[in-house]
Amino acid sequence: MQDLSNKEQSLSSTSILVVDDDDQLRLLFRYKLEEEGYRVFEAATGEESIEIYQKETPTLILMDAVMQGMDGFDACSKILDLARAEKPIVLMTTSLNDGLSVTKAYAAGAADYVTKPIHWAVLSNRIKHLIKAQSVELLQQKLEQQNNQVKKMATIHRMVGGLAHDFNNLLTGVIGYSELARNLPPEDTVKLKSYLSEIGKAGSRAKTLIQKLLTFSQDTPAKLLLTDPAIIINESVSMVRESFPASIEIIDDVDEHLPQVLIDPVHIYQCIINLCLNAREAMNSKGALTVSLHTVKLETTNCASCLADFGGELLEISVRDTGKGIQKNNLPKIFDPFFTTHEMSTGLGLSVVHGIVHEHHGHIRIESKEKLGSVFRIFLPLPKN
Repeated sequence: MQDLSNKEQSLSSTSILVVDDDDQLRLLFRYKLEEEGYRVFEAATGEESIEIYQKETPTLILMDAVMQGMDGFDACSKILDLARAEKPIVLMTTSLNDGLSVTKAYAAGAADYVTKPIHWAVLSNRIKHLIKAQSVELLQQKLEQQNNQVKKMATIHRMVGGLAHDFNNLLTGVIGYSELARNLPPEDTVKLKSYLSEIGKAGSRAKTLIQKLLTFSQDTPAKLLLTDPAIIINESVSMVRESFPASIEIIDDVDEHLPQVLIDPVHIYQCIINLCLNAREAMNSKGALTVSLHTVKLETTNCASCLADFGGELLEISVRDTGKGIQKNNLPKIFDPFFTTHEMSTGLGLSVVHGIVHEHHGHIRIESKEKLGSVFRIFLPLPKN
């Protein structure tokens, strides 16, 4: 009884949109489908089918290929564009028995086709097969997303673990110098000052490490300081080398002789680490990652995130990967809050990278080609002479 109940519940959650300009056929389909336990929506035109799809997002669509106005081929193609994913659509027509129409149906994205008059047992089996195949595919996608999430979280844990290890070493130094200072004779002020100086250095370093640990748990206001950018890049690359798998080649191209710039070191560190995590995901943990730091002179161009024009002499930080690249239609949306092509996302998100860069009065450029990789370029203002 429990298995039967589960089956009935599963069917009732499966919805089918029937699109046909023949009222009698739609009524017949509704009767037969509801008899098998499906929820049914109806549309009499291609335009109406798109409206209902956007409102109800049915599990499967039965679509008449030949209708007045927008035909089933066009409606099928437009719905799949809206779905941005596989959606089972079965095209139905009396004329779909020639090779040209069959080719046209599959070109439009149809998962299957049937010819009229329709044998209900055949159509019913095809519907069940398509719905089952979609369920298996969705399950596989979910498992893959969960696996990717575990990998990314493991990376962050290793990075935080590395910082904690450094912090522990600093504490060891503080405790050691404190013990030495305590055992000094009162007149030995030279050594005392030296030990206190080492304790002070360790304390400053520990403060920076704590700020880095906090970057993975909360957002903090920027604190702009004159900083050697090469130090931040080198620390970031060092952390990535320690935590990324050996299957990713880490390349650094850092100009060590650059002027100090007014930045928040921890926030810029955030940006670089997040872009590196995104690169690792794009490469599926295999490829080459290049982090660069240089000064450049740009002709006027526009920012990929805020779209403002900018140019001139700037500090450029770039993160390049050899991954799968970004689809052209996704490029305008990648800085939107919560947007991701991986469903589950770790790191800070590109919307936060956008916020940090613009808080520094900087801009971003992106170059990406599908299957060839991407490069994110961060441009920050140089100090005025």
